[in-house]
Amino acid sequence: MPTLIFTYSPKEGVSFEEFERFLREIDQPATLALPSTISSRILRVQGDNASFQAIEILEITSFEEWDRDAKSPEVKVVLDQWPTYGDMDSVKVYNCEEFYAGKA
Repeated sequence: MPTLIFTYSPKEGVSFEEFERFLREIDQPATLALPSTISSRILRVQGDNASFQAIEILEITSFEEWDRDAKSPEVKVVLDQWPTYGDMDSVKVYNCEEFYAGKA
């Protein structure tokens, strides 16, 4: 299944709680409403050894459909607000294809 992996952190001066509220109330409703989105999970990284504080696992129908949907006005609203809450330098995106799945 096509999957996007995002890594990111809150902007300096923004608490993780504020960042989490932005993700829950603004980012995720827009993301989950897109036709190409199947599911989304956001994990908070524990410990201090990572260069980011959150990982998002976004399962999508296809990379092409996601690219189309990501240009929607709803996504633009989210992207316009992201720099207020998220550290843009910490954002990394990985296009992934599953090749193995173990025990669910």
